[in-house]
Amino acid sequence: MNIPGESASVVTCLDGYQMVRQGRAGAALGAAAFGSFIVGTMGPVGLVLAAPPLARMAIKFGAPEYFALILLGLTTVTLLASGPSSPARISGPCSIATS
Repeated sequence: MNIPGESASVVTCLDGYQMVRQGRAGAALGAAAFGSFIVGTMGPVGLVLAAPPLARMAIKFGAPEYFALILLGLTTVTLLASGPSSPARISGPCSIATS
């Protein structure tokens, strides 16, 4: 059917489907399982290694840094919004008003 169950599986569907059509289903499953294992192992290890320095840096944040983070987040939401930009522009002040 070549329909991904989640957004992370799109590449697996694109590449894996072509490999299955060529008769290489085992290789496709092996590659997907190996990639999942590597990322599933490296992600938590990277988080454990990166968390302490990030926590020390976050404790030092003051009002200007929080304002810059909020402004960055709202700007990103506005720029990534698809379709008419007015709902995205309205959501920014609403977010600031409720926080």
